[in-house]
Amino acid sequence: MGTRQLRDGEEDLPVSGVSWYEASAYAEFAQKKLPTIAHWYYAANVGSAPYIVPASNFGKRGLTRVGQYTGISGSGAYDMAGNVREWCSNESEAGLRLTLGGAWSDPSYEFANPDARSPFDRSAANGFRCVRYTSSLSADLTGPMHKDFRDYTREKPVGDELFGAYRSLYAFEPSDLKSSVDSVNDSLPHWRVEKVSYRTASGNQRMAAYLFLPKNVPPPYNPVVYFPGQTARLLNSSANIPLGKNNDSSLLDFIIRSGRAILYPVYEGTYERPLPMADTPLGRRGERVQWSQDVHRSVDYLATRSDLDLSHLAYYGFSLGGLYGPILVALEPRFRVAVWLDGGLRFQPELPESDSLNFLPRVKIPVLMVNGRSDFTFPLATLQDPMYHLLGTPERDKRHVVLDGAHGVFFYHQNEVVREVLAWLDRYTPTRNKQGFGESF
Repeated sequence: MGTRQLRDGEEDLPVSGVSWYEASAYAEFAQKKLPTIAHWYYAANVGSAPYIVPASNFGKRGLTRVGQYTGISGSGAYDMAGNVREWCSNESEAGLRLTLGGAWSDPSYEFANPDARSPFDRSAANGFRCVRYTSSLSADLTGPMHKDFRDYTREKPVGDELFGAYRSLYAFEPSDLKSSVDSVNDSLPHWRVEKVSYRTASGNQRMAAYLFLPKNVPPPYNPVVYFPGQTARLLNSSANIPLGKNNDSSLLDFIIRSGRAILYPVYEGTYERPLPMADTPLGRRGERVQWSQDVHRSVDYLATRSDLDLSHLAYYGFSLGGLYGPILVALEPRFRVAVWLDGGLRFQPELPESDSLNFLPRVKIPVLMVNGRSDFTFPLATLQDPMYHLLGTPERDKRHVVLDGAHGVFFYHQNEVVREVLAWLDRYTPTRNKQGFGESF
């Protein structure tokens, strides 16, 4: 990665704050090229994310010198995860250009996700690296990268009778939770954390969950079930969650300090419950069945607690949790309100029994969606708007807030998102807490 001459102590920082045109011009000057998306992914070794991401510069700590972090890829390249996001040569939709790897200010799952930005974008976290090819490249590698989106305006959800058959695929026999509180951390200033566990729906495994209980108000607390983003699938341990060192910490902090309790389950396929990522419709259906059952068992656990008020139960999903929020909320009747942050519909066809298209009309509770206007993962017109319009919630009880920025809008507009989320939860599940938090966190 190139370096620039700056103030003393900054000579080894990566080049940042550059547009695609500037990065491309420098590469030509150096008799090199910007990498194609295919070459970048090959060098980045994204399949080793559980080992690379924890050792890379994510977490909003700021730009660091090249090579300071030890998150090295299988090709021997440093800083392909985090620090600065890197321009690639390929064009995307509407003349946008792709960036990869995520930046220090982005959620860490952006290591594995491409983003698309205006080639004039000179955001402070935009950087690049150069490559030199030993042979000419085919048009398949250098050409535009486009997604073929489903046209949700032409598709219709199934009727109630057929949906009832689909719903039965998610059912399981009730059984004793055999729950336990396995450890307690009471040393944090604003909340107490209990690590709890209970039996899964299959009955032959146990799942862990972290229960955050606020210290600023007395019980009973309004509970919130949280579903995290893709980072939870890229890490192999949940141990940092109760320490406030997890990628989700800032997403949870303001809700707990508002006087609510949060349950953060370790879902199948996340952290220490790893599974290969499903890459077929049948595999994705299996994931959703398991996650729905994990959510249901988690709510069953909350119902056993005398310090929680289940009549004010909320669902809070971020990214992956927003994507699958329609299924998880539609199948759990005890939720009273939902927040889907950075969610949207899938652009690929799905099996009908695990397609959000068929679950959205069955969601009747109040739902808040918060998204970025230039989100490449869930574009506004093709995947956000159809999700909102298909919702079965009455118009007065659903809201779609669109803020300037890309995927991970919380990290660009934290104050605005906090205000929107707390106002929504307070409207439908008011708490005893009247303290407020001012304008920033």
